[in-house]
Amino acid sequence: LADMGQTFARWMQLFPNIARVIGYAAMALLGFAAAGAIANIVLGVSKLIKLGAIALWKTLTSVTKIYTATVWIASKAVAAWNLTLKFLRGTLLAVRMAAIMAGIGINLMSWPVLLVIGAIGLLAAGCYLLIKHWDDVQAAVMNTAAFTAVA
Repeated sequence: LADMGQTFARWMQLFPNIARVIGYAAMALLGFAAAGAIANIVLGVSKLIKLGAIALWKTLTSVTKIYTATVWIASKAVAAWNLTLKFLRGTLLAVRMAAIMAGIGINLMSWPVLLVIGAIGLLAAGCYLLIKHWDDVQAAVMNTAAFTAVA
């Protein structure tokens, strides 16, 4: 390796133009290597930033996904509530019809009792009116031909 370095130094003395071109080529090669290293660093940093951005994006989209799931669950709960209310409406209508029919049945069963009570009330009212207007009734009955024939 040392002999090769001495040979190279001697050629640089003997052929300065070739040495300059080789130097330029070496510098170009080192420049490409430096550009590649810089590109590698930039790509690494950008990948690191991208990973951070992806983590942030996933966090933010998870909030949106949770909200979407909440809205979906709420819509299903509202649909279940509406179904329950439809069932409850039918049930309450059936209970209402049963109560009305029971009222009609009780009313129909109580008609004879009400008729007897009404007849007693009318008889009492008739007796009251007869006692109150007894003189007028007696005078009207006494002045008839039928009562005169019987009396």
